[in-house]
Amino acid sequence: MKQVILMFFILSIFTASGQLMVGSKGLEPLTPTKRDLLDKSYIECIYSHSVFDPKRDETRELFDILEVGKKYSSYSNYGAYKVDSLIETTYAVKLTRNDFFRISHENDATWECLIKNLNSDSISVYDRVLIDRYVYKEKKPDIKWSLHNETTKICGHICHKATATFRGRNWTVWYSDIPLKNGPWKFGNLPGLILRAEDDKKEHIFEAISIRKGSKRFGPKHFNYIHTTRKKFNEALAEYKTNPGALLAQPGLAIKDMNGNIVKPNNKPKFFNPIELE
Repeated sequence: MKQVILMFFILSIFTASGQLMVGSKGLEPLTPTKRDLLDKSYIECIYSHSVFDPKRDETRELFDILEVGKKYSSYSNYGAYKVDSLIETTYAVKLTRNDFFRISHENDATWECLIKNLNSDSISVYDRVLIDRYVYKEKKPDIKWSLHNETTKICGHICHKATATFRGRNWTVWYSDIPLKNGPWKFGNLPGLILRAEDDKKEHIFEAISIRKGSKRFGPKHFNYIHTTRKKFNEALAEYKTNPGALLAQPGLAIKDMNGNIVKPNNKPKFFNPIELE
């Protein structure tokens, strides 16, 4: 079964890279994966997330969105948010596999997300290592912030400085006058919404670029998740990113090209700099 899934995953890469499926398969109707809808947003904040990989001397910029409801909040890929919006509007009547792969590629969409339960102390993280999808839960981090007098302006809001050490990195954040104890990624526990965060090495930088009213229902995609722990997931992700060929070389997971020929796995480390170092 995993070999079938892996073949589909590899095929997805080919199609997402601009080589759409040919023949009738690409034109088949595709039913979007359902979501476990948890809440409806009333405010949304879009962040840029700059990541620097010192081993490759390369920086990449990602875009995420924080959706905040009355009971839950979701922090996820903004490209996936746009794809879901397109499916609900432009492709509401008919969505084909080609449509899905094309718009996913155009928007750099990925479907990981971080759900915070605003009425309890729990966080649920939904993510993926190659073809395996994982979920783990943990308590909301009790980050010990130090408050400072400095201020700056972000997205039209006066923001105040706070600093803390969290899971191996020294962070400086700027929280606003918006009365939400929330922010990008796992950050929170401050008097206002965090609009900027960066570690002292400037390897991870989050900054709000847009704040707006929300009205969209949100929740994680309904996949078959493997339940794990934060530590085990981070170890599995690091192993795949630094040694991808080892995972792809497992028995029964041979990669084949479109002609059925076995492709030798590329063992070159992938772009990677984990945000959590401990």
